Amino acid sequence: TEAPFHGDNRAEQIGFRKEGKPSVRSGDRLFLYAPGGSRHIFALTEAVGDPEHDPNYNPNEEGSCRWKLTVRYIPNLNLSVASGVHIDDVISHRKVKLTKSIGQKSHIELHLEESESAYHLLHEKAKLSPLREFERAPSDIAAPPDRIEARVLRIIRDTVAAKSLKAIYDY
Repeated sequence: TEAPFHGDNRAEQIGFRKEGKPSVRSGDRLFLYAPGGSRHIFALTEAVGDPEHDPNYNPNEEGSCRWKLTVRYIPNLNLSVASGVHIDDVISHRKVKLTKSIGQKSHIELHLEESESAYHLLHEKAKLSPLREFERAPSDIAAPPDRIEARVLRIIRDTVAAKSLKAIYDY
């Protein structure tokens, strides 16, 4: 197994290596999962089309995939792999652990309780993850001029950072 990926995934397409066409269809939601050492669910996406055969597929090229699927990332639910949810934390009543169910498959269909559990856990992790936009905020934002205070407060209230701080400090 290759080393785990630790960055944010921003690819507009995800790939499937298996020969058969994936059963994923436009509108399906997909939790992205990093197998290997991390075993983390790290993003939630939505398929914006059906899988298409990749004309550039090369079986001798590392990472080349037979099928490509265009996806849209669900806002604020695209974490680094290391910040994601460990697969064993997802509530599941399968006879076999989710890690075994996935095995060498490119994808599996989650049961409703698994999907809900993964969503809630990912959402909680997203609230607690460091927020880049908060770190990049201008230093004078704490004391804006009075004449634009209402507008600035509105912008701050709608940011991911402000929502996370509100949840943490309950204001």
